[in-house]
Amino acid sequence: MTPSAETAIVLTAAIHVSRSADAVAQAAIRRQQYLTALRFYAGLAPVYFLENSGYDLLGDADFTSLAGVRLRQIPAQENEGRGKGYREFHSLDIWHETEEDPPARILKITGRYIFANIKDLLEECRQTPDDVLVFDRYKNDDIAITSLFSASWMDYGKYISGLYREVDDPQGLWIEHLAYRALAGAPCRLFRHEPDVGGVSGSSGREMRTSRFKFFLKQVTRTVNRLFDGKFLYLRGTALGGAKN
Repeated sequence: MTPSAETAIVLTAAIHVSRSADAVAQAAIRRQQYLTALRFYAGLAPVYFLENSGYDLLGDADFTSLAGVRLRQIPAQENEGRGKGYREFHSLDIWHETEEDPPARILKITGRYIFANIKDLLEECRQTPDDVLVFDRYKNDDIAITSLFSASWMDYGKYISGLYREVDDPQGLWIEHLAYRALAGAPCRLFRHEPDVGGVSGSSGREMRTSRFKFFLKQVTRTVNRLFDGKFLYLRGTALGGAKN
């Protein structure tokens, strides 16, 4: 498979989840939230929608009628008890191994998150060299934010593929820490723009949106940080957390 010369948005999703696994457990609510996100992103770039809970996407007219959205049904996997990071990155790997029409670069977004400044984030990705990954990595916490990142098709396979096998949230083996470790020495840069995140938190079920004043302060902090280090963040500027789709 030869990747096409484009940057695509990849949204991960799980419409059917157990109530204990997520605060927003009702499938009808989650379904609508994913549709809202897809309608927001459609038309800005090719969008791949990866649903990993076994929901029948192709039998749902609201999904199949979305122009510019490529639906990918990923069979539900075992070991869901190992956490959302396991489930999400396992499905990403399955997609990466089987996609017949891969993009050159992906901008991966946890499915129900909506970034108001997505155009700026996409433009950053399009201007990034093929051999550079875009990750917000926190030096003092040893974590890489996995709710939003960008990598070329080849670099996903080189640095990210296979990490899900080590994830075990109950044992404290989180995808954010594993990704941070895997990216040691990799050619990475931070996002220039502070991700302006909205949508629903998979942990709390609450709407997420920073006040405009706080967002301004976060952008200033990021800009100053990048003046002396463009690879690592030293102060928490976002609250994206991990893989909570």
